[in-house]
Amino acid sequence: MKQVLFVDDDAGILDGLKRLLRRMRHRWQMEFVVDPHAALKLIESGKFDVVVSDMQMPEVSGVEILRHAKQYSPQAVRVALSDYAEAEMVLEAAGVIHQFLAKPCDAEHLIECVDEVIRLQDRLQSAQVQKTVSRISSLPTLPDIYMRVMAEASAPDGTLQGVAEIVASDPSITTKLLQIVNSAYFGMRTTVNSPTQAVSLLGLDAVRSLVLAIEVFRSFEGKSAQAGLQALWSRSLLMGSLAKQTATALAFDRKQIEQASLSGMLADVGMLVLLSEFPEPNQSIAALIKDGVEPLAAEVQVLGCTHMDLGAYLLTLWGLPRGVIEAIAYHHQPSASIGDRASTLTAVHLAEVIAQCGAAGCAPATLLDTAYLARIGMEQRAGTIIDDLSRTQFSNTG
Repeated sequence: MKQVLFVDDDAGILDGLKRLLRRMRHRWQMEFVVDPHAALKLIESGKFDVVVSDMQMPEVSGVEILRHAKQYSPQAVRVALSDYAEAEMVLEAAGVIHQFLAKPCDAEHLIECVDEVIRLQDRLQSAQVQKTVSRISSLPTLPDIYMRVMAEASAPDGTLQGVAEIVASDPSITTKLLQIVNSAYFGMRTTVNSPTQAVSLLGLDAVRSLVLAIEVFRSFEGKSAQAGLQALWSRSLLMGSLAKQTATALAFDRKQIEQASLSGMLADVGMLVLLSEFPEPNQSIAALIKDGVEPLAAEVQVLGCTHMDLGAYLLTLWGLPRGVIEAIAYHHQPSASIGDRASTLTAVHLAEVIAQCGAAGCAPATLLDTAYLARIGMEQRAGTIIDDLSRTQFSNTG
């Protein structure tokens, strides 16, 4: 049974949470603590899987509670509950927060967020993946600029200009964003010279996705070999572009297309974890692949899990949409999912096939998950989309 700690110095709020979450008592072992000092002592036991804390407490702040949890239970999922008036405090805690939930937060949303992480933890434990994850000293937290963009976009008085100003406040992100937007991957007909122009032309969803991808890669700089990081970044941009084109060919709506683009860019985020946290095992994996072992099989042989498992776990911690997580978890083997219709996963799987075939010169049929495509009724259409996009993509780049 998973151990979940709730901390709030308002006894009334905690009593309300107890009532609302009572139905979870058969699945979660819950402790509700009104005294933050007592919470700090409890956290030192290292027994909690999830810590949920209010941010605004006069004696001990939520920042301190979550920082304590990071120190004594680095594998615990750390969730901040905060209203918009406390946004600055939340940003102070950006380095310790995995998920941020705005108050008032209804019980269903809270249960869904915590349950999603717990379900994935259970999946990891059922394989050997949890053992691998436990070797990571401290899982990365949700990036700061992305959190600020999300807060601005969600605020009642938030504006696109406000989002642009947040992006502009970080010169390195601004430079990278403009470099990407003006690259061949986006095919813009006009040069984009500022974050304001980027937000105006691309829309909030696209800019938000790009900011997240940029920050994810930046968080691993200095921990990974630069050559490997650059190669992954280039592939990330290619996958984002291909997934977006594939989603467009599948006649997805705008939100679905942007989700596919984000999922494509983050498809190999687990590889970043491998590069930064497991350099020696990663070399062993590379040696096995060189000897002819299939890449995913090599990862399982060395680590007991795949980079897809690691990526899905990280993005679940960050509270990204379920469609994104599903795409990251199954894009090499979508038949392992339970979906029965075209989705973000479909777009990313086809993008993966196109990218691999373009790099290795192999036939798409050798990589396509035909059982999955048959299940969603897309065998013929998928082949047409792959042929069309491969011809366009690689005639333009070659």
